[in-house]
Amino acid sequence: MNALVDVVLAGRMEDRAELAEGYVLDVAAAVKASAFATSVLTDETSKPGARRNAAWTAILLARAQKA
Repeated sequence: MNALVDVVLAGRMEDRAELAEGYVLDVAAAVKASAFATSVLTDETSKPGARRNAAWTAILLARAQKA
């Protein structure tokens, strides 16, 4: 989970991340689907902790898909 958040914060969102055998998550779509995460991550005045929490929340709320 921390690795996925680090990827989002670095701006290197991969197409899909494998969470477990047979399950993948589209990280970019997860962040884009969250209006809150999008607004926090694009706001240059957001503190690092807020950015990390927004990315974390977006990933947790996303639904993994079977590969």
